[in-house]
Amino acid sequence: MQVSKKEGRIIDDALTQWKEQGVLSQEEFERLNRAYSVSSFDWKQLAKYSFYFAILSIVISVIIAIGDEWLIALFQKVFSAPDIAKCGFFIACSMVFYTLGLRSRSAQPHKVFSNEAIMLVGILANAVAIHFLGEVFSIEDTTYLMAFATVNYAVLGILMPSHIVWGFSLLSVGLWFVFEASGPFGLGEYFLGVNVPIRFALLGAAMTAGGYALFAKKPEHLGFYVTTKLIGLAYLFIALWVVSLVGNHVSLVAWEKVSQFSLIHWSILLTIVSLYAIYHGVRFKDDIVKVYGLTFFFINLYTRYFEYFWQDMHKALFFAILALSFWFFGSRAEKIYQVSLSSSSSPEAR
Repeated sequence: MQVSKKEGRIIDDALTQWKEQGVLSQEEFERLNRAYSVSSFDWKQLAKYSFYFAILSIVISVIIAIGDEWLIALFQKVFSAPDIAKCGFFIACSMVFYTLGLRSRSAQPHKVFSNEAIMLVGILANAVAIHFLGEVFSIEDTTYLMAFATVNYAVLGILMPSHIVWGFSLLSVGLWFVFEASGPFGLGEYFLGVNVPIRFALLGAAMTAGGYALFAKKPEHLGFYVTTKLIGLAYLFIALWVVSLVGNHVSLVAWEKVSQFSLIHWSILLTIVSLYAIYHGVRFKDDIVKVYGLTFFFINLYTRYFEYFWQDMHKALFFAILALSFWFFGSRAEKIYQVSLSSSSSPEAR
């Protein structure tokens, strides 16, 4: 069996620990070590990004094609049908791709990325169908369409079940949150005294906690929990970073009247949340939470550096300090990597 270098280090570390704890004998340890080999190239990552670029290329191709004059005329003829016919056509397309994705996943479950790519095409067709559904019922408020898309993807994601479809329901929640502030029946720029970014941070925290309560303790639903946690933490940390920049203001005029230092308490909040995420990730070996914490700790740190020193500091000194900081963190990261690599104590060079 061939595995990537990262997977090889994980397997080797687990086998070594089991041997030291007496779970495996020396003979079993050597036999299991011979059962796998480390690939010199990560084909899994290549497959993953190849499918991503394939879908991106399809989207670009469609956009370019739409810009061609004779194709525009062709599309005008094809899409001269009533909105309900166009809606039905894209519903049928989405059902076809959903079915193909489910069959491919059942027949070839190891082809994870190609299966997800097929499901993604179905998701995009589903989104176009929802758009034309809004045209059929003359729904001008996008808020209602985003709410419907959220429910639509959530139900389909659970029934199929599909983690990527479920993920799009969570993304639709975010879009709904954006549109509800400006919609005719929306909550407005302020709600209970807080602006949209702060509400987004609360949404991310609630989404992450809800995902844990619903899915974390059920092994068969672990994929749903991971997807929910990824998107929920993204909402939380990105929103907190935006809040550290603009505070609880919604007006550019009001924001320009205050100093950035007066918003330092929001930066401190982001620092506390980031440090707790790092602590939680290390303690419970949760790489997702740890990476979010580390990433936004440094984003917050360098954002404050640019805010407080860009205007008053000489640019040569500014970039010299910036270079030294990156060199310092890079050398520390390299040292940690080398220590972790040597601690794997592999019997062969992997």
